[in-house]
Amino acid sequence: MRNYIEMDSTPLGEKCINAGNSIEMQELEVKAMIDMIIRCFDPFPEGFYLKRNRNYHDFGIYYDIRLCYEEGDGVVDSHSEEFTFYLESNWPEKWDDEARGFLESQGYFKYLKNQPKSTINQFV
Repeated sequence: MRNYIEMDSTPLGEKCINAGNSIEMQELEVKAMIDMIIRCFDPFPEGFYLKRNRNYHDFGIYYDIRLCYEEGDGVVDSHSEEFTFYLESNWPEKWDDEARGFLESQGYFKYLKNQPKSTINQFV
């Protein structure tokens, strides 16, 4: 059976674009993260793939990354399931140089530093 878990669109130790802020910057963030995962962990086992996922929240749209896999049946282990939980446990802490360079060239870090602060009042 096909299943998935959802992961952040950034490395664990990095800041991200807040929900409801620039969709374009969020999409750059997800692209950089997916590309970095491919660089660091490919080749993927059969039955595993990454998917960009758009979510809707009271504060606005935000993205995460789905790690999609085939579940084992209890008798036969699934390599894609094992890999998924390995990847979850080894989610990167920081952007690698290539991702950082890409994001820098797109103005991501400048936007991140100056992104608007969301307040509950703007959504009431």
